[in-house]
Amino acid sequence: MTETKAAHAGSRDKEVAEYLTAHPDFFTAHPELLSSISIPHPSGSATSLVERQLAVLREQNSDLDRRLHELVAVARENDQLSERMHELAIALIGARTLNQALSVVRRSMVEEFGADRAAIRVGHKPAAEAGDALDDPDIFVGAEDPGLKLFEDLFKNGRPECGRVQSSKALYLFGEASQEVGSTALIPLIGAGWRGLLAVGAVEPDRFQPGMGTLFLGRMGKLVSVALQTHLSTKA
Repeated sequence: MTETKAAHAGSRDKEVAEYLTAHPDFFTAHPELLSSISIPHPSGSATSLVERQLAVLREQNSDLDRRLHELVAVARENDQLSERMHELAIALIGARTLNQALSVVRRSMVEEFGADRAAIRVGHKPAAEAGDALDDPDIFVGAEDPGLKLFEDLFKNGRPECGRVQSSKALYLFGEASQEVGSTALIPLIGAGWRGLLAVGAVEPDRFQPGMGTLFLGRMGKLVSVALQTHLSTKA
């Protein structure tokens, strides 16, 4: 019985050898098999198959190393964003007036988040004493403002959007500086009976791209919305 098995195994080995000889490009068509093959060889020159196997393993290792570096870079960037969000939250909590809260947002966008331009538009009119004290009273445009209606899709969607914006929208947000803005992140702001938006503009056309992650932008919008609501509800 044992001799029969041995003879059968030898026959199969011969068939495999003949097949590989007849198909020298077999491992080229199936490179994934090379990483699982172990071929003992004497010290000295290695066979071409072993060399190919090592090359595949090195390539796989290089790919894994690249992916690891990418993951580390993403993790480091997310950690930095979390820290900036934390600092923004602390600064907003410390704002005692509506004007201070707005100043915190604009300063944070430029200094902490690297925006080249930042704009805020809110469809609400604060109380007269609050509006008179604002550094930029144009921020509060009223619920029926025609410019704000340009962003109906943004408000309907309720999520941040990134990329290039129409010239009419850019002009409404950034004025004469709109021609310098290559890409923009639009962040909806939602309050009690009002809506608005925070626009973060960058000169680089690839800074904010469609399809990029907007998790932190969404959190930023909620944070700013709550901060503004606090002052609007006490001043209205």
